[in-house]
Amino acid sequence: IGFDVDAPLEGYLFVSEMWLPGWTAYVDGERQEVVRANYTFRAVYVPQGSHSVRMVYAPVPWRVGAAITLATVLSLLIWGIWSAVRPRIARRDARRG
Repeated sequence: IGFDVDAPLEGYLFVSEMWLPGWTAYVDGERQEVVRANYTFRAVYVPQGSHSVRMVYAPVPWRVGAAITLATVLSLLIWGIWSAVRPRIARRDARRG
């Protein structure tokens, strides 16, 4: 989610979407903490002036799942290559023997 903000004073940008652990905010490319606002919503501190605000949702379970998926895909790729190469190696060794 991205916003272009022109803040007349420093303060918090209130976003009326649910706060959940895993939200990260970037104000002009610099990481800022996302805080709870009104118990269930999110807010991020914005200094006075014009700023670009970007919020990214990447909770820890999602990152762990992505890492497991990547490891699985790489393992299957290596296994597939090995399965294709192994019979050729066996035939070559049989001809030599």
